[in-house]
Amino acid sequence: MEWTDIFSGPAFEPVKSRELHLGKDCDLSRPLVVRDTDKLTVEVAGGAALRLVVLHTKPCQAEIRIKLLEGADAELVQLFSAEAFVDFQVEQAAGSKFRMTACQFTSANVRYRFDLNGREASNELDVLFLALEQDHCVVDLRTNHLVPDCTSRSLIKGVASGTGRGEFCGLVYVAPDAQHTDAQQQCRNILLSRTSRIDARPQLEIYADDVRCSHGATVGQMEDEAILYMRQRGLKEEQARRLQIEGFAADVVGRCRIEAVKEILTDAVVRHLDTSSFRPVLRMEVYPPSKNRTGGRTERTKTVPNDQSFKNVPNDYLGMSCGEENRKSPVAGAAGLLEGNLVVRAR
Repeated sequence: MEWTDIFSGPAFEPVKSRELHLGKDCDLSRPLVVRDTDKLTVEVAGGAALRLVVLHTKPCQAEIRIKLLEGADAELVQLFSAEAFVDFQVEQAAGSKFRMTACQFTSANVRYRFDLNGREASNELDVLFLALEQDHCVVDLRTNHLVPDCTSRSLIKGVASGTGRGEFCGLVYVAPDAQHTDAQQQCRNILLSRTSRIDARPQLEIYADDVRCSHGATVGQMEDEAILYMRQRGLKEEQARRLQIEGFAADVVGRCRIEAVKEILTDAVVRHLDTSSFRPVLRMEVYPPSKNRTGGRTERTKTVPNDQSFKNVPNDYLGMSCGEENRKSPVAGAAGLLEGNLVVRAR
């Protein structure tokens, strides 16, 4: 994906310097754009509001260091259209605010380190990776709460298809004196094929006793109930699945606060899915139980095409209707139907 023309328009300010020192008197009316840097150092003074877009359009290794002084504000967007290995570190003083949206449209390996060194500092990170075909996307995140009264929130969403692979490793560290910390970390992922894989490892390391911290991770397939609902209203299965993927990604893209970039990201997700083979390979397996001679249970398996709904499964396998009230979906996309002793799973 070519970003040069998109971000060279009058709405953006290209920057070639490897060091930026921004004060509150600097003209930051237009978002700054840094492209294919191998090293970048940014310092934002108190009262200044930075808006920065970092593009990785060529294979590279990069180090990015950002320092927010007391009362500074920063909004960043990081985009990957070429394989890159990036070490990204942020230091925050008291009262500073850091918000970042990152999108990986190809293989990438990013290591994020956020140090909250001053009271009432806040940090927000939203990441979307699309590990389609043979891509390998890695997000390694560590958020250090080193003083009291700081907040952090991170949302990582991933989609993998073909033989694509995604990895997320996230750690929230709360120091012994960092009381009243509020930290949230969530990772949500969708697999579109049997050969794709996403590993999610959220972690908490807490040494203070007056904190509010949470984390969680899910890896599943698309929500089968939503697909069936849309198909009943005239959409083809491929259209329904496509809309669900776009909606899943839009949750991250929509959090970007640079309006001009938000529109670009929305179009980029759509175009990237258009040029990739993302159609999921799903099959439904039905397991009607029976007893063997020893009194145990054996199971039969029947595979039906993935464009058939539950009510298309032959009656000799279902034995009863598939009412909505009986549907069980503990994980998004891992649809299960439990009726008596009959289990239907989408695989």
